[in-house]
Amino acid sequence: MKLSDKALLLVMVPLLFEVVFIVSLTQLLRETEVQAQSEFRSREIVSHLNNLLRLVLESSLSLASADKKSQPQESKMGTASSIQELKTLKLLVKDRPEEEQAIARIEQIIAEASRTLDSTKQHLEAGNNFAIIFEARRLRPLVERLSVEVDRMIELEEQRQSLSPATASMRRQEVQRLLWLGVILNVALAISLAVYFNRSTAVRLATLMKNTHKMAHGEALEPALPGDDEIAALDSVFHDMATSIRQAQQLKEEFLAMITHDLRTPLSSIEGTLTLLSEGVYDKDPIKGKARIEAAHANVERLLRLVNQLLDLEKLKAGMVQLNLEPVNMMELLQKSINAVVPETENSCIKTKIEGQTPIVLVDSERLIQVLVNLLGNAQKFSPDGEQISVCCGQTGESVEISISDRGLGVPADQRETIFEKFTQASTRLDRSGKSTGTGLGLAICKSIVQAHGGTIGVKPNEPSGSVFWLRLPLVPQAKVTK
Repeated sequence: MKLSDKALLLVMVPLLFEVVFIVSLTQLLRETEVQAQSEFRSREIVSHLNNLLRLVLESSLSLASADKKSQPQESKMGTASSIQELKTLKLLVKDRPEEEQAIARIEQIIAEASRTLDSTKQHLEAGNNFAIIFEARRLRPLVERLSVEVDRMIELEEQRQSLSPATASMRRQEVQRLLWLGVILNVALAISLAVYFNRSTAVRLATLMKNTHKMAHGEALEPALPGDDEIAALDSVFHDMATSIRQAQQLKEEFLAMITHDLRTPLSSIEGTLTLLSEGVYDKDPIKGKARIEAAHANVERLLRLVNQLLDLEKLKAGMVQLNLEPVNMMELLQKSINAVVPETENSCIKTKIEGQTPIVLVDSERLIQVLVNLLGNAQKFSPDGEQISVCCGQTGESVEISISDRGLGVPADQRETIFEKFTQASTRLDRSGKSTGTGLGLAICKSIVQAHGGTIGVKPNEPSGSVFWLRLPLVPQAKVTK
């Protein structure tokens, strides 16, 4: 996980937790508010039921009065108030099916009672006492039924009110538990994120700082950090830098060894020869003096060859070498290269053969002969007496492949890549005398020349023993020619 993703995680996880916590708390508070509103509605329903019952009873009791003038007006006012109370109750019991049914029954009873009261008022105005007594008997059971329905509704609402304190208490406890749970989870989340950040970032940064100090002092680095974030990538860069520094240090040591062996020794020999000549040691023995002069001349040529190789390699690396590309038959090019090492091959009884097809390619003949002569010379130098060098050439796809096989000790698997670096030689590449010869520049120059042609070069094992050095050149050259 990248640092940006970790930072987003550190922000989003607490934020998401807080959102869930607030939503849950809001839900509990909403339920508590709904419960409080329900309790208030129940109290209002009970109050209006009592008022409704009171109004009906007052209207019924008004029949006992014989005042013909005041009673009808009071009865009319009571009926209007009852109707208003019924409308209010209908609104209060909305969305409560059981209460709605009860109100419907109460409304039916009040309607019958209203008709009875109206009939009683008419008889009262007519002075029909017998009919008044009859209507009063009809009104009494209606009032009793109304009283029963009202009592049932009041009991139902009281039950709701009795449940409300328990429910409210439960809601308060849930809120308290949620608050405590939120605090505990918040603390646990903060600690977990701190530990995660410490392990995934702080500790890794400390390791990176330790690697920085170790690299500055040339010490071995800590193991590479796992992961795919920026810290792991930076640590990987540090390890690559350390590897490059070690390789550069190794090349420096190899270069110093080369200077010691390939420069100081010939120069010391030349200096000794010149000193002896200047002192006239060989005046009386000119034959011996001539031999020493020839040896000194050979050392000078060796030094010049080494310097030229170094210059050629640096020019090739810098892309300063101009390739004179021309169509060449690979058979002719291989034959010229073989002829350059034939005398040595004949002296050591090593035979060379050509296998496969040889197409026409566009290459710099002199540079490619330089590569082939180097590879053939190495194969001849490191092969035992009597063994055969096999040279194969043919077209494979869009490229031409040339392979040179020997029967020497071969190249170890861990050195097959580095052997093409300058000043590097395989530990098993010894000549027939058992000595390691050369400057370690030949294969590096070969690699640079082949790459300048847009090709590749490598080495693989030759069964049952030896090595196969191969190079591939594109049929359509990809070389960049410096003009």
